[in-house]
Amino acid sequence: MSEGSAADFTVKLSNPSATDTQVTLNLITTGTNGNASATDVAGLQYKDSNGSWVNVPANGQVTIAAGQTEVIVRVPTVQDGVYEGKENFTLNATVNGNTVSGQGSIIDDGTGTIPPEQPGTPDNDQPKVASVSSPSVTEGGNLVFDVQLDHSSTTATTVNLNLANGSGIVGTDTNSFKVSFDNGVTYVNVTGGQVSVPAGTTSIKVQVATVNDNIVEGNETITLTAKSEFEPAAGAGQTGTGTILDNDSSTLSVTPALNNVSVSEGSAADFTVKLSNPSATDTQVTLKLITDGATGNASAADVAGLQYKDSTGNWVNVPANGQVTIAAGSNRSHRPCTDRARWGV
Repeated sequence: MSEGSAADFTVKLSNPSATDTQVTLNLITTGTNGNASATDVAGLQYKDSNGSWVNVPANGQVTIAAGQTEVIVRVPTVQDGVYEGKENFTLNATVNGNTVSGQGSIIDDGTGTIPPEQPGTPDNDQPKVASVSSPSVTEGGNLVFDVQLDHSSTTATTVNLNLANGSGIVGTDTNSFKVSFDNGVTYVNVTGGQVSVPAGTTSIKVQVATVNDNIVEGNETITLTAKSEFEPAAGAGQTGTGTILDNDSSTLSVTPALNNVSVSEGSAADFTVKLSNPSATDTQVTLKLITDGATGNASAADVAGLQYKDSTGNWVNVPANGQVTIAAGSNRSHRPCTDRARWGV
């Protein structure tokens, strides 16, 4: 029967007796090798002549009245919230030195039966993932996800862990992938995306190391989905989102290229416009050439415009709005992205 329900046994004489018959009842709960323990049941009862359920006395003796052939005996089971699998127990009944036995089973995987007169639905204590937290950490630190199971188990439970890309890339923005079963005291590497959660454990920590790069990329996310072996393969489990907080910024500098601070009239002056750190996205730079013609300063007539070197290495006129683009830097090589501006005289 389903855990939390009661198992009813009929103890029956083959023939009625002209006198009361004393029956000794003994409930066997060894707690070993798939058998229920004493804590899995809530005592022993029998139905009296009034139809009421009464506790069996400590000596286990009940009476089948003269002329009657049977007594109904009930074994209430305990709903404990722990997945134990099928657990058996035995009811022995002894009359005049002769003993007969009946066996019952406690089921807590959702397939147990509930007698019609008893309320409730079949109990299912199989561990499933109840929640996955959504942590955040500054890049270079460890994201620690808390994964919670809804039930403990008397045996190990397999949990599948799946890291997936969000705006961040697993394996590029992350590094090691580990799990702890002792509240973060020790961690072991996750291999193949599966971990075996020890018996009695309902909470695990999943640690994902993040990469401290020098790319300006903004905050990035990855996801962790966890589901137990008792959940359907498709559409099940719980997901948490980890946020990697960017700690990079970039400043802009303008320096003369090739040390040509001063150039001969008719030549071109080259400048390097440079970001201190690359960016994960294109960076828009607005260029403005100051030629006010004041004392010692060139006038607009002294220069022939403003150019920049494009990605193919060609000199191209800067648009009228002065905007040029420094392309997104590679987050693999981490090479600085530069743009070179030229003005001719």
